[in-house]
Amino acid sequence: MKKPLIIGGIVALVVVLAGGGLILANQNDSKSTDSTATTSSDSMSSMKMSDSSSMGTTGDTATSKSIEIKSYAFNPASITVKKGTRVTWTNQDAVKHNVVTDTEGKGPNGELLAKGESFSYTFDEVGTFNYHCTPHPYMKAKVTVTE
Repeated sequence: MKKPLIIGGIVALVVVLAGGGLILANQNDSKSTDSTATTSSDSMSSMKMSDSSSMGTTGDTATSKSIEIKSYAFNPASITVKKGTRVTWTNQDAVKHNVVTDTEGKGPNGELLAKGESFSYTFDEVGTFNYHCTPHPYMKAKVTVTE
């Protein structure tokens, strides 16, 4: 009678320890990413996002644009801007993100941003600039710059 009770207790203990280990491992992954982060001197944590009507995907003539980083995605994921446009990315996620060009030396290259922090880059060259988030490489987007 005691043997099934002991085995059941051991199984329950293993399940609890395994679940706790998974939670701890996930927390350590996010902490290790956060511990190496630095804050960009270009960060402007008080900057507000512009309304969504000014974040179109083509033919915009404004000299500044905003891109939101939220839910592990850049929104909008693709924009077209005129040469000389300043683009500002603002992180709305609880985890840190950055904006890094896919072509080294050409395009944005920002530090990790905490929630509410921003990074800006002025596009002075015509072309298509693909970029991603270093800690989350599946987060991809692009800026197309025209004359």
